[in-house]
Amino acid sequence: MMRAMGWETANIHLGTRPAVKAVLDDLKERKPNWLKGSAEKMVAATLNDWELWRSRIILPIPRLG
Repeated sequence: MMRAMGWETANIHLGTRPAVKAVLDDLKERKPNWLKGSAEKMVAATLNDWELWRSRIILPIPRLG
């Protein structure tokens, strides 16, 4: 999935001619596995946000009878 998403992102950026050189220069300077590390940080941040949101939900009290 990540490979397909990366492929499509690259298509968009490389299809924008003025951005091609800047994108390629940026990629050359990045360390191996930078995308995986960034994705892991994003997962952690998203889960943290979700837990915070979930903790603030007031669940209805079920009625008995």
